[in-house]
Amino acid sequence: MNMIKNIKKHKQAKRIRLFRKIHRTTGAFLFVFFFFISVTGILLGWKKHSSGLIQAKSYTGTSTDFKDWLPIDSLYKNASKILLDSVSADLSLELDRIDM
Repeated sequence: MNMIKNIKKHKQAKRIRLFRKIHRTTGAFLFVFFFFISVTGILLGWKKHSSGLIQAKSYTGTSTDFKDWLPIDSLYKNASKILLDSVSADLSLELDRIDM
């Protein structure tokens, strides 16, 4: 009878050690995750007031009248020509996005 109690206690101790290990690793992972989320949240909150360190400065155009604007394809051609002439002739001209 005493032997059976010792075996049960031993199994219970092993199970508790396993649960503690799982709890410790999960806690460490969650700490890193929430720390990352909080730091990036703070950076997002400060981006407007970072004097151009986090977010690029915004510029306003010279005209709000659409007839004074160049078409997008013309702007792309001008930018591509300048890029190939000034930087390197073997750069890719593929676009990800255009901000306006």
